[in-house]
Amino acid sequence: MSVPMRQLAGVHEMLARPQALAARRRGVRILAVVAGLLGLAHHDLGDRTRSEAHFHLGAAAASEGEAGDLTAWLLTMQSIVQYTAGRRDTAAVLLDQADAVAAVAAPRRRAWVAANRARAVAAARGDRATALVALDQAAHHLDLADDPGGGLDFFTAGRLDGLAGETYVHLGEHEEAGLLLETAIRHRANDDVKGRAVLTLDIAEVRLGQGDLEAACATAHAALDIAAATVVQPMVLRARALQRALSPWATERAVLELAERMRESSRQLVRV
Repeated sequence: MSVPMRQLAGVHEMLARPQALAARRRGVRILAVVAGLLGLAHHDLGDRTRSEAHFHLGAAAASEGEAGDLTAWLLTMQSIVQYTAGRRDTAAVLLDQADAVAAVAAPRRRAWVAANRARAVAAARGDRATALVALDQAAHHLDLADDPGGGLDFFTAGRLDGLAGETYVHLGEHEEAGLLLETAIRHRANDDVKGRAVLTLDIAEVRLGQGDLEAACATAHAALDIAAATVVQPMVLRARALQRALSPWATERAVLELAERMRESSRQLVRV
């Protein structure tokens, strides 16, 4: 966290000095990016107040920089925070806004916006038709991407599989969801602990939806194993959501053991 905070202080110092309009515009674009990254980082650490403050700063900077592509990126980053916190209606609204300004963005970023919108719309509204159209748009934009990806535009086919799998979970189509999520995990780097753990918890919910309680709990334990060394807020929130889904079987031994494991993981949450 110390490096982005130093970067933010450096950008503020730079913008405080007189400079040409073009240079200031570049500066505020940098400010928007750093603020957005800090917003997500503070969410991962469980600090909602700082997270929201940095997203507000980033939005103001993107607006001053007349950067529609960055506005779409920031809105999508903020939507991810809202989605993982369980505020799915808010996430869907933010992604509607992001989609409206994403036309100026590069194809890879447009694909990322569309895929996140598919997941949020499925979760918040159960709107299968709109969600599947958004997934088709994401695949189309990704096909158009002729850059190697990287930096802010990191979205890949493997990540699209993950968001598509989560979309199908919300639509109750567990067979399709499971296949996509398993493919997504195979394409995640080993050091992407948060991503692999959350996707594995999604698979646990798929197993529950398929009626296999034992497999659901075993898969959830596997997710907690993945994240054992670095427990962050999104993983804890996803685990709690699974626990709520398991509540009808709260007295079953497998569910009781998993609940105790989840409580222990929550106590290990990384803090600022």
